[in-house]
Amino acid sequence: MLKNSFILLSAAIFLQLHAVQLLHTPYLTHAGENEVTVNFSSDLPAAAAVDYRPAGTEKFTRAYEFFGGQVRNDLTKHTVVLPNLKADTIYEYRPVVIPEMHREKNSVAGDLRTFRTFGKKNIRVFYTSDTQVSGQQLGTFLQIMMDKMNAKNADLFIHGGDIHDHLDDAYPVLIGSFTEVLNRGQKHSIPLLVLRGNHEYRGKESLAYFRYFGGREQKSYGAFRMGEICFIYLDTGEDKARWQNNQYYARTFDRMLIPEQRKFLKELVKSDIFTSARFKVVLTHGVPFENNGYWGKEQYMVDTIKKIAGGILCGKNPPHRVHLWIAAHTHRYTRSVQPGTMSIKAFKNLWHMPTDPDDHPFAYVINNGPGKDSPAARQCTGILLDFDGSKLYVKAMDLNGKVFDYFSVDASGKITEIFSILENYTDMKPPYAGARIQ
Repeated sequence: MLKNSFILLSAAIFLQLHAVQLLHTPYLTHAGENEVTVNFSSDLPAAAAVDYRPAGTEKFTRAYEFFGGQVRNDLTKHTVVLPNLKADTIYEYRPVVIPEMHREKNSVAGDLRTFRTFGKKNIRVFYTSDTQVSGQQLGTFLQIMMDKMNAKNADLFIHGGDIHDHLDDAYPVLIGSFTEVLNRGQKHSIPLLVLRGNHEYRGKESLAYFRYFGGREQKSYGAFRMGEICFIYLDTGEDKARWQNNQYYARTFDRMLIPEQRKFLKELVKSDIFTSARFKVVLTHGVPFENNGYWGKEQYMVDTIKKIAGGILCGKNPPHRVHLWIAAHTHRYTRSVQPGTMSIKAFKNLWHMPTDPDDHPFAYVINNGPGKDSPAARQCTGILLDFDGSKLYVKAMDLNGKVFDYFSVDASGKITEIFSILENYTDMKPPYAGARIQ
């Protein structure tokens, strides 16, 4: 009894002497024209808030982290939504942790940073994926993307899934080697969107994906507007069915998410966020059509996508137009020459050919990733997506910042070639024995 009392007293003294500390630079997710979510962490559970104001003004507004009609004080990972923002406006903000709400003046505030809400006519988005390398190398690759691929000037940074091979110790990877690198050396925060790839399903701390990137609603799918573009992102699950005796697959029942995502899409295509957009861009980790992939036909993940979006956004003659579909997973850069054709552009002998032209009535691009068949400069690649109000411009680059593919997509879905060093594969039919380069 005496020993327990001593432990409790020691803990109380420690909490009194130890001020709550912020652990890392805040980062932004779930951005839009009128709101953004600020994410940060503290070393001890505490109430959390964010002070924000339009740049150039003096008075801060404080937004709290709420749950059940109260300010939360039971978490160390904090998610604070800033509502009712003005479109295309630069804001200043700072994270705040509050050890005791009745002594709010004793709060601990972080450094002042800036962000810009969506709403510009001209838009720049940076995309990468499949960064399945060591934590140190991941940080190096991301810094190269910021500096050499111009990701630091993007309005949104998208990771298409598979940040790491598995999440057994999530914080050092997702924060230390990812969000901290993207914020390094700059006071302006670029909003993030991180898709859930099949490798985000693996590891003891796989659910950390939702803690760090799931936002207020803790979801791995959604839609948002950037000016005249509607972006739709989906959770395409694992690449194999549940494997009960495997440590990485035993917990996964990913098909449970199919009905709710399909319901979400059916409601989305009726909403103004979708119908009033001039361009629609879909983001998935998995490839949206059956293909002659590096690991076979990749049928499991393709089936998942068809069950979610078939007859809505993909498949034969879907009722709703998609202008561009960006995918990952295969680690082999491939893209369509024109929507609904069997012709593709890819690096020599590193292609992924669709088996049915009706599966992809839209322009698509599949990002590259690590692999023994790719040179060092293409172990991770990045894509800049620019929109000038009339066309989507897609520019793919390697780790030297060298452009290897550049094309545009107009409002009708037509692709216009600008520059490419890729091979043009055409007249391809299963089993591809007669593949020829044009």
